[in-house]
Amino acid sequence: MKWTLTVRITHWLLAIGVITNLINESGSIHRFIGYACVLLVLLRLMDGL
Repeated sequence: MKWTLTVRITHWLLAIGVITNLINESGSIHRFIGYACVLLVLLRLMDGL
């Protein structure tokens, strides 16, 4: 299976977001990154359907 560009980008951005949130566990940046990760997962689900 060949991964599309959308899959690769969302995968790495999600990984970076999770690692960043593990380091920074408080504040508005943590919340913003969390919402961005949710949007990335939704984008990936919509791309896969």
